[in-house]
Amino acid sequence: TIALFVGLSAVLSDTAALAVFFSGLALTFALLAVVSTDKGRMRWPIIPAAILGVLGGLFAIGAVELLAALNYLWPVALIVGGLYLIWRAFGSGRKSGRRG
Repeated sequence: TIALFVGLSAVLSDTAALAVFFSGLALTFALLAVVSTDKGRMRWPIIPAAILGVLGGLFAIGAVELLAALNYLWPVALIVGGLYLIWRAFGSGRKSGRRG
């Protein structure tokens, strides 16, 4: 991933090179999740793979510049996601019974 990033950084724009970098790291962590060990497959690499994949996708969208509206949509998406998490934590998602 680092060799690909360094090799392509002279050819690609900075944003496109970052898209390659984060996507390569996401692929690396995804491959770690597939490899089996003595204790079975590891599940923890899925989380950094997903986060790095989202970052790589966002940089790829920024490199292509297809959606200028994305500058306004992603903050709204973050706010809506945060409100959903608050609603789920404190809202009607919990039952009234407590475990002892």
